[in-house]
Amino acid sequence: MTERSKEWLQRWAFFLVLIAFLHRYFSCALLHQIQSSPILFPYVDLTYWLAHYLQIPQLIARCFWLASSIDIGIFISAFLSLIFINKNIFPILYTLLFSIYFICFNSYTGHHTHFMIGLLMIGIPFCFYKLQSIRFMWEGLRYFTIWIYASAFMWKIARGAWLNFDHANAVVQSNLVTSIYFQPESWYATLGRFFINHPNLLFALYVIAVGIEGLMILGFFTKKYDKLLFILPILLHTGTLFFIDVFFYELLILNLTFIKMKSI
Repeated sequence: MTERSKEWLQRWAFFLVLIAFLHRYFSCALLHQIQSSPILFPYVDLTYWLAHYLQIPQLIARCFWLASSIDIGIFISAFLSLIFINKNIFPILYTLLFSIYFICFNSYTGHHTHFMIGLLMIGIPFCFYKLQSIRFMWEGLRYFTIWIYASAFMWKIARGAWLNFDHANAVVQSNLVTSIYFQPESWYATLGRFFINHPNLLFALYVIAVGIEGLMILGFFTKKYDKLLFILPILLHTGTLFFIDVFFYELLILNLTFIKMKSI
């Protein structure tokens, strides 16, 4: 990694962060937009338990201006990280504020979301000042990205989900039921009904999706196929958008780790 490649990666990383955060704003998913939620869900995570014990999510939920300040702070720190490449204080500030957002959002939406981890982790390498440290952390982030998909693959294999013929059909039905019921004439509902009525084809596509996750394991052993590994998550998440109305686009920011530094 050179100074030029580091600058390129940091600008793209925080540009994508800003796009994602603007999307969250228009989706009413920022802290000041959910601050009155009565739900609290720490799950079985010691980090969340500590945050809840210290009353951090509760305090933010009760104070509109504090929640707004954190949201604004995330946006400003991401923007300044995009502009001032050599100032690692801004990525540090972004990572700290987004960590608070991450915990609060998951606590008050009743589900510990996985896809936001991309926005949380992408800033960590740039928190370091020395180029060698940034390169080391960037390499670690690449392996972490591979582990996300590899662990999903191993979970399906270990639990036998990939052999469950009815699993894919049940997921599609449960996720598309709203579109099919309220917009039965839409192309999306028509597509959903087609695959529900053709379970063999749907199961084949499901097995292909599981296979895509499995192929990501190649990245643990070689960088030879990193171009392929860059494309596979895009295909996977685009497929889930069409078939189960789920698009984990925020995870795709981690695809930057598969870009070879020599090509920049």
